[in-house]
Amino acid sequence: MLKIAVFDGGWGGENVADYLANELNIIEVIRIIDWANAPYHNKTLAEICMLAENNLASFINKVDVIVLGGYVVSMALEYLSQRYPKQKFISV
Repeated sequence: MLKIAVFDGGWGGENVADYLANELNIIEVIRIIDWANAPYHNKTLAEICMLAENNLASFINKVDVIVLGGYVVSMALEYLSQRYPKQKFISV
């Protein structure tokens, strides 16, 4: 079974995780929703990258794919992909 982690700072990530779990019932979906630091839209790119990296640290290279579930957290895609080239990251 594939393991997919969905990361976001709010309801967008919950919606993406719900959709994946409902449509692809052959995967395990792990939700990583950073409610404590939400909203992300008022953060700098450096802050978004740091928060994403901190929240995902225990999942990097332990899941098949990490989905950045919202538009704002997807801004960390390039940073995370370069920093962790063995981990697959995708964004919506």
